[in-house]
Amino acid sequence: MKICCSPHRLANSYYQDTPDYTDEWGIGWRSVEYNTPFGKGRYTEMTATRWLMTAPSVATYPTNRPDLYKEAAWVLQTFKDAYWIVGCNRYHIFETAGRCAGYERMLSDFALEPDLAEQILEIPYRYHLQAAKKLVEMGVDMIWTGDDVGAQNAMLISPKMWRRF
Repeated sequence: MKICCSPHRLANSYYQDTPDYTDEWGIGWRSVEYNTPFGKGRYTEMTATRWLMTAPSVATYPTNRPDLYKEAAWVLQTFKDAYWIVGCNRYHIFETAGRCAGYERMLSDFALEPDLAEQILEIPYRYHLQAAKKLVEMGVDMIWTGDDVGAQNAMLISPKMWRRF
């Protein structure tokens, strides 16, 4: 049996029934109930991005957040000997950057402000790399990571931009 522990509320708040919350990136979310043939379900939708990133705010974003590892430490202490512990490192570089800057802004920056886009992408890159390393140091058995870079039938950006960024 696997247990997933994560320093990221994005990964473990998806199905919560709290109406509104703000994640560790400062992004606002709303939990929405919907009906299915099997009963009620929930999903979250973004209600606010953290900020429209500018070069000065990009340079000062904090990536060292030890407070985010308390729950992961508890999971490891409580279940490490009995279960396979998966360190969740979801919503990786592209998704996190798009959520912080706003997807439209992020996609525009790829074309219009490529240097700023690289600076913005560097924040979640450093953050998620640090988080994965910390979870490994704490003793998780595996790191689960992912990103969402595609639409239903194509990538969100051109292959040329993908290779660059």
